[in-house]
Amino acid sequence: MTTGGGRRRVPHPRDLALGLRIREQRKAAGITQAGLARAVGMTFQQVQKYERALTRVSFSRLVAISHALGCKVGDLIAGLDEQDVGQPIFQHKAAHLRVRGAADLLAGYAKLERGQRQAILNLLVELTRAEAPGAVVTAVSPIRLKTEATRERRLS
Repeated sequence: MTTGGGRRRVPHPRDLALGLRIREQRKAAGITQAGLARAVGMTFQQVQKYERALTRVSFSRLVAISHALGCKVGDLIAGLDEQDVGQPIFQHKAAHLRVRGAADLLAGYAKLERGQRQAILNLLVELTRAEAPGAVVTAVSPIRLKTEATRERRLS
């Protein structure tokens, strides 16, 4: 989205936070973007725009969305007035769920047993430690991961 001068409009942190809350509530309710759109009488593209804060949500639309999601408006806006406006929403841990595939990854992670979760976590740590930006780790030894995890636990 652009403003009159052709510059991209940066969504306000509170709009981003509201969009994230709508998305979280929608996913928790097991409703697709298309399903929410049908329930509220709009297109799924509009739901995407609301969730990404590319379009601001009017109050009447917010009420309709909350009813479709089976929650109260207050559930979607609770605490947003207290959030530090200067702090970008992307610094909030929940904002990482906006990354494509993150919610699916988290859902799968939660289904794993404790040892499996630790192995996945260790793999992610190893992948993010890649020496060169864009470097790809093609194989990581499970023994190496276990050894590093044990060493890290001892250091903690």
